[in-house]
Amino acid sequence: MKTIREITQKLDVTSLQISVMQLAREAGLEPPISIRTVAEIADCIDSRVLRNNIISVTGIFRGRFPAVGEHFTTGVGLTESGINSFFDAGIEPQCVDCLGAARIIMAKGLINTLKNEEFNKLGYTASGMNIRYRPAATTNEIMPGDWCYFYNDYTYKYKHPAGPFQGENAIKVAATDYYGFGAGKYDQWEKEMIEAYNDPPTKEDESRKEYDPQYKEKQIDKVPGYTGDNQFFNVPIISMEVWKLRKSRYRLQERVSKTDSSKEEIRDSLIRKIRGTDNFGERIRIYRELVKIGDKVSLESLAASLLEDPITESREAIIDYALEGNVCSNELMYSIVRLAHGFGQEHKPVTPSRASDQWRHTLRRYLIWVINNDQCDLETRADAKDSLILLEKTNIEPEWCL
Repeated sequence: MKTIREITQKLDVTSLQISVMQLAREAGLEPPISIRTVAEIADCIDSRVLRNNIISVTGIFRGRFPAVGEHFTTGVGLTESGINSFFDAGIEPQCVDCLGAARIIMAKGLINTLKNEEFNKLGYTASGMNIRYRPAATTNEIMPGDWCYFYNDYTYKYKHPAGPFQGENAIKVAATDYYGFGAGKYDQWEKEMIEAYNDPPTKEDESRKEYDPQYKEKQIDKVPGYTGDNQFFNVPIISMEVWKLRKSRYRLQERVSKTDSSKEEIRDSLIRKIRGTDNFGERIRIYRELVKIGDKVSLESLAASLLEDPITESREAIIDYALEGNVCSNELMYSIVRLAHGFGQEHKPVTPSRASDQWRHTLRRYLIWVINNDQCDLETRADAKDSLILLEKTNIEPEWCL
C-alpha cells in the first residue's frame, strides 16, 4: 500500500482528506472511498512525471511567432493530432502566439503522460483541459512545469496595439528559467518587455482604434511582471477522469456513436449541462460533442451559445470545431450576422495575452470559408458576404463589450 505522502505527491495536493471528498463527488461514489481506490486513482497521473514531461517538450516545440497581420492559432480546439504536429520535425513550423504556445506545450506534456489516444477520449483539447489557478505569491513559489504570466505596463496596449508584448505566457523550466518562445531568466523577460514598450509606435500601431497618442513618448524602466497569475493541471480531477475512462465508466465519445435515440438523449443531456457548469473548459468539450452530433437541435444550441457564452475562448471553440467538421450551418450564420450587427451578450477572454482583433479574426475565418464553400446554399453565402463587410465596421472585440 502506498503511503499518504506518496499519494499526495502524485496528486499534487496538500490535503488528502479534501481531495478524497472531491474525488468521491467527481466519481459519483458515496464518500468515504477507500485509500486503496484513491491510490488507484493516483497511479493514473503522477504530477511529478507530468511536470517533467511539460518541461522536456519545451525543447522540441516547433511553433513560429507571427508577423504583424499574419494568421496564427491560439490553440483553441486543437486535439491530439493537431497538438502533436507542433512537435513533428517533418512539418514546417506553424504560426502561433505565446498563449497558443503555452496551451500546446501544456497539452503535449499531458498527452505524453497519458496512454495513446486517451487525451481525445477524455474530450480534451489544448484550450479545454482541467487547468486551475495554483497559488504562488512570488516567482520563488512557482514550481517547474507551472504556467505563469508576466505583465507589461498596462498602457502598452494603447501605445502598441498591434504589438505582441502586452505580456508573456511562460512555463517555468528550472529554478530561475522560463520558456516562452525561447528560454530565459525572469529579469531577461522583464528587460525584453521594457524595451518593447519603449520602442516608438509603428504605423500599424497608429492605425489601430485602440492607439492613444498621449503615450507616444512615454518611457518606462520597470513593469508589473509577475503578479501571481499562475496555474497548473487539476491533477486530482484529471486522475479521476482517466481512472473512470480506464474502468469503462466514462466513454462519452463511444456513447455518442450509438443509436439515434441514444444520441438524442445524450444531446439533450449535453445541452442541459451547458447552463449547469461554470467551467468553460467543460463547455468547450460539450460544444465539440454537439458539433459531432450535428443535428438541427445541436446546431441551434451552438448558435445560441455563440451569442450567450460569457467566455470568448468558448465561443471561438464553436467556430473552430465547425470549421474542423466542415459544418456550414444556417443557425451559426444567423448568430454571426447578429454579432456583426453588434448584438449578443457581453463576453470576455480568460487569458490576458491575445491579439487585439482575435475575436473578429475568428469570425472572419468562418465567413470566408462559407463564402468559398460550394456546399453552402447561395442565401447563406450571400449572408456571409454581407456580414464580412459589416464586420470590418463594427467594434465587436470583447474589451469593447464589457
